[in-house]
Amino acid sequence: MRIKVHNWDNLSGFEEEPIAAVIGHFDGIHIGHKKLLDTILKSSLRKIVITFRFKDIGKVDSIFTFEERLEMLANYGFKEVIVIDFSDKFSKLSSEVFFSQLRTFFNITDLYVGSDFACGYKRKDSAYDLVDMLSFYNVHIVEVIKDKDVKISSSCIRDYIKEGNIEEASSLLVYPYFFKIYGDVHDNEIEVSGNKIIPKSGKYLTVIEDDLGNSFEEYTLVGENYLKINNKYNFVLKKIEFLAKL
Repeated sequence: MRIKVHNWDNLSGFEEEPIAAVIGHFDGIHIGHKKLLDTILKSSLRKIVITFRFKDIGKVDSIFTFEERLEMLANYGFKEVIVIDFSDKFSKLSSEVFFSQLRTFFNITDLYVGSDFACGYKRKDSAYDLVDMLSFYNVHIVEVIKDKDVKISSSCIRDYIKEGNIEEASSLLVYPYFFKIYGDVHDNEIEVSGNKIIPKSGKYLTVIEDDLGNSFEEYTLVGENYLKINNKYNFVLKKIEFLAKL
């Protein structure tokens, strides 16, 4: 399923149709996000996700790549996304300026945020501040889901993955931790570049998927910046889903 992408830097004109919007990074849709996303999907309005790519502010570790995030949002049921390149310049925008600019392009009437949401320069404005600040929106605050009284966050999931604790990480994710493969794989080895985190070096039980949608349970070796699969079938690899450390 494809998702329509509106790039913040290229927005123009004004769309009059009333819109319900949800905003967040959504680096790995975890069960803490699920209640928020499920709530907006119940709206009868046209729905848009507002999310971010991080640029020009140093290395930001990610559970999933930007392309993987878009795929997961599409699979979840969203058809449109506004993508904001979160540069140093953008980070200095006040909440009032950002949401006012957003309203010049889209007729957003309803805004959905998690109760732990923060925005504006140095994240000074909370979700509850937005209720008073944004009189032109109906702001819906969805309470954050906790696990055993601990807030579920992308940062704790990143830590689990880095430690090789895949089962614990995947228990908090709506979609299990995986790698999509783009292009050819040489000698069954995949170089990992960019900001996507990889598990602690070792041997992992994985499900590997080919270009025809067939799946096979095999082991994958993880190194410092590479994955090496046991591809005895010589098929075209498209996805590796991690199950557990062996």
